[in-house]
Amino acid sequence: MGAIDVSGFLELLLSLPIILFALSAHEFFHAYVSFRLGDPTAARAGRLTLLPWVHLDPLGTLMLILSYLSGYAFGWARPVPIDPSYYRNPARGVLLVSAAGPLANLFLAGLFGLCVRLPWFLQAPWVVQEFILAGVTINLGLFLFNLIPVPPLDGAGILGYFLRGRLRVAHRRMREIGLVLLVVIIVTGGLVYPLRFLFYLLTGYYLP
Repeated sequence: MGAIDVSGFLELLLSLPIILFALSAHEFFHAYVSFRLGDPTAARAGRLTLLPWVHLDPLGTLMLILSYLSGYAFGWARPVPIDPSYYRNPARGVLLVSAAGPLANLFLAGLFGLCVRLPWFLQAPWVVQEFILAGVTINLGLFLFNLIPVPPLDGAGILGYFLRGRLRVAHRRMREIGLVLLVVIIVTGGLVYPLRFLFYLLTGYYLP
């Protein structure tokens, strides 16, 4: 019988609370911004909450856990239902709602990154250091992954606002091959370098 990887198990325990909160915050802010714009759809569906079990997608959560243990963090939660017909400006409303989730994760990553730059960080226990660094990595991973402009990710809603005519039609058709494109981006490591750059920008440390 092989030895148990204690460090990997501890890393998983430390990352789980951050994963649950990061996913919940992402979806909550989608719902909150949509609600503030006049759409009650998400609120009626019970999504105007930070409770993790309301938002989690089993496959997306598992993907986030496994990818984080591999050194990075890419995953997703259940999409928040919205009805743009409630917005005064539907196109602008979709843009704001789409951007809300990734920006929430970027804000959280910034808070964790600020903790890394404080003088007491290097004197903190290993567990505290790992928890804070996980907070940066996981939230940055969610931020970058969801900015990919492929339906149904948030990046598609953001990019769609700026496209016109044939470009908008072509972009909408990408939904049919969206999963394939996402797999290609992840497998080829298309998000690794942006993640490393932002991690260094926020913490002053290089991500392995």
